[in-house]
Amino acid sequence: MSRVGSVILILVLFLASHAPVSPSSPQAADQRASQISEWKQQVSKRGVGEKARWEVVLADGRRIDGYTLSIEDESFTLADRKTQENFEIAYSEINGLRPKVHTSRGVKIAVIAGVAVGAVLAIGALVLANSKGD
Repeated sequence: MSRVGSVILILVLFLASHAPVSPSSPQAADQRASQISEWKQQVSKRGVGEKARWEVVLADGRRIDGYTLSIEDESFTLADRKTQENFEIAYSEINGLRPKVHTSRGVKIAVIAGVAVGAVLAIGALVLANSKGD
């Protein structure tokens, strides 16, 4: 087989192995069903109330930040924190679901202080190591 033929064969095999799975395939349907089931479990586990906060990306591209007001079998109601609007979101309409964790101001200050102290110690160690070499 010629060198050009080999390159073409390799390219065709590579492209065929990386072809996207058709959304109508049984494998894609199973993955989607599994993902929806996982989202249902996550929402149920966190429950309802202002501490059950989410960032939801819908199939139409919209993003909604809010907290869970109610949970149904095929949907849940999310209250948008900024607009105070309520959205009933079907699990099948979701493209992404991420829990939002509220971090208090004290925790944020402690993290920043810890990073600053670590940076000062690292710089001090480098200066000390360089001064011993002289």
